[in-house]
Amino acid sequence: MLFLVLVRLTFALTISLSFSCFVSADPSAPSSYPQIMTLEQLNQIKTRLKGKRHLMVLWSLDCPPCFKELELIGTLAKKQPNLPITIFNVDQDIDVDEVYQEISSKYGLSLLPHFFISEEQYEQVKYALDPTWYGELPRSYFIKKDGVWVGKSGLLSKKQIKGWFY
Repeated sequence: MLFLVLVRLTFALTISLSFSCFVSADPSAPSSYPQIMTLEQLNQIKTRLKGKRHLMVLWSLDCPPCFKELELIGTLAKKQPNLPITIFNVDQDIDVDEVYQEISSKYGLSLLPHFFISEEQYEQVKYALDPTWYGELPRSYFIKKDGVWVGKSGLLSKKQIKGWFY
């Protein structure tokens, strides 16, 4: 059993690394590998999202409701793979590769861009993301076409997500 798990992880990591050269910090371009978010990348993303509707969903390993939300988003993404949604983990001191593999496969999120905050710039990125956010989760940002980010704390419903895009 352990051997099979190791083989699968090795295969997944090999495939992910093979495609990592195609990964950009553009959240509208799906990534098959987690990306580390730096302050510079966050600012580039904010600029790129102007003129587009987008949803950014924050989550943590310590947030049980976040997993319900990730499951819902995974279900929606399977039906509509081009939904402009970005997944953003806000944990510190975690094994990014291990967490990404587990979460993306469990909830079907591998087609969505997935970011983890850079350890070196954790506080700066978190502040730049939203200086009024105090860490409550789940937390989502509905990004309007004019580039305005509207934050929402609490679990998103299917109706709220669909209402945003339709």
